[in-house]
Amino acid sequence: MAKLSVEELSKHDTVDDAWIVINGTVWDVTEFAPRHPGGAEIINEYLGGDATNAYNEVHGPSLAAKYLDESKNKGELDESTVTDEWRSKQADKHESSKPVDEDRPPLDAIINLNDFEDAAKRAHSKKTWAFQMTAANDCFTRDANADFYRRIWFRPRVLVGVKDVSTSATILGQKFKLPIFSSPAALAKLSHPEGERAMARGLAASGSTIIACNNASFSFSEIAEVLPPGHPLFYQLYFNRDRRVTEKLVREVSRNPNLKAITVTVDLPVVGKREDDERVKIEATYKASKNMQSQNIARDNKGSGLARATGSFIDPALNWDDLLWLQSITDVPIFVKGIQCAADARKALEYGCRGIYISNMAAGRSTRRSPASSRCWSARRIVPRCWSRWRCGSTAASAGAPTCSRPSVWALVPCVWADRSCMPWAMGRRAWSTRSRSSETSSRPPCRWWASRPWTRRTRASSTPPSWTTTSTAGTPTRGRERLCGTRYSTTRGQGGVDC
Repeated sequence: MAKLSVEELSKHDTVDDAWIVINGTVWDVTEFAPRHPGGAEIINEYLGGDATNAYNEVHGPSLAAKYLDESKNKGELDESTVTDEWRSKQADKHESSKPVDEDRPPLDAIINLNDFEDAAKRAHSKKTWAFQMTAANDCFTRDANADFYRRIWFRPRVLVGVKDVSTSATILGQKFKLPIFSSPAALAKLSHPEGERAMARGLAASGSTIIACNNASFSFSEIAEVLPPGHPLFYQLYFNRDRRVTEKLVREVSRNPNLKAITVTVDLPVVGKREDDERVKIEATYKASKNMQSQNIARDNKGSGLARATGSFIDPALNWDDLLWLQSITDVPIFVKGIQCAADARKALEYGCRGIYISNMAAGRSTRRSPASSRCWSARRIVPRCWSRWRCGSTAASAGAPTCSRPSVWALVPCVWADRSCMPWAMGRRAWSTRSRSSETSSRPPCRWWASRPWTRRTRASSTPPSWTTTSTAGTPTRGRERLCGTRYSTTRGQGGVDC
C-alpha cells in the first residue's frame, strides 16, 4: 500500500478534494462528507489533517471501512514525514470529549440513580454532558417528566406474602429476568471506550437487553457479538433521506437471528432546537472555515451541537406508508417508537405494526410540551380494542416493559476503564430493589398503582394469544426514586403491566 507524506496529504484540504487520516489510513471523504450521519462540519474541520482522535472518541475502529469502500483508501500516512509542529497543529484542532478520571467515585459508592448522574456530570466534558442531558428548547418537558413522577404514589396491599418474588416478563415470546431495557442512546463511546458494547454486556448479565441505537458508536454487529449466544436484542431505526441506505441497513441487521424487533423512531422528523447543546461552543463550522482554502461551507445559524450533527440525515418526509415499505423488506417485527396519542396508536395497529413504544423522545428532545410518557397511557381508555391486543401471549407476565437511556450511559462512568471485558451492571442490582409477586405464588397483586383510576383495573387475561406489545420510556427522569414510584410491576396470570 502506498505511503503518503504529510505534504501530499495537506494538498487535499478542500470540500472538493477532501482527504483525512484515521488511525494511520488516508481516506478520500469528498463524496462521503456531505452524507455523513454526524454532519459534514466535523469532517471539514480535519481536511488535509489527522481526524484520529475525534473519530476514536465516538466511533468503533471498523466503522470507517464499513462506510468507505476500498477505492477511497488512498494509502498509509508516512510517519517519517510527521513533524512535531504538524502533530501539534492537529492536536490544537481537537477538543476532547472524553470523561476525566478526576473525582470519579468507586463503584461501591454508587447507591442509586442519582449517584450515577452526579458521577457522570462531574466526569463528562461540557460538550458530552450537554448532548446527553439536553432537551428541546429550555428543557421544560424534561423537567416536567420528573415532576409528573413525583405525583405518583403506591396504594400498597398488605399481608399477601412476598417471600418469593419475580421481576420476569415475556416480551415477543422471549422471557427476561429484568424487563427494564436500555433505550437507544447515541454515541455511548463518549462515556466509555467500549460504549454500547459495555452496556450490552451489563444488561445481558442482569437479565435485560439493549435496544441498539441507529447512531451508536459501534455497528450493530459489533454490539451483538458481545452478547451471550442466543441472547435477544432490539434495534432502533431512523429513516434516512436516502432509502437505499435504510434498506441496506435493515437487511444487514435483519440477518441476525437474535434480533427480536426493529423500533422505528417517528417523533423526530427534524432535530429539535436543543439550547443547552447549542450553547456549548463546538465551533466545528467556524474552525473548518479557518483551516480550509475553500470557504463555501453552509451556515444556518442554528448552532452546531452534537444533537443536530448526529441527526442531519433523518428524513422529514417520513409517513405511514413508509412503514408498509419497511415491512416489505424484513420479516422482523416492527415497533413504532414515539407514540403519544390514541389516534396514532390505532393507526399503528391498522398499518400492521407489532407494537408501539410510548415515548416523548427522551424528555422532549424534539418538541417542547410533549406529554410525559405515563400520561400517554390514558389512551387505553380511548382505544380499548387496541390495548386488549397489547400482550405478548397467553404466558405474558406484563403488558410491556419500561426503558431508560440516560442511567445506562451514566453507569459507564464509574467503571474501571482498564477492565473492558465486562461492565458491572450495578444499576440493575442497586436501583431496582422493589419487585412484584411471582405469578406462581399469588392470586392478586401486592399493590395497585393509582387503583382508583378505571384504566388501571385488571381483568383476567384472555387465553387467546394476542399479537401486540407495548413498551414505554418516560424520558428518564433525573431522580431514580421517582422512577420506582411510577412502576407497575408484573402481577398474576399475565394481568400486570410495567410503566417506568
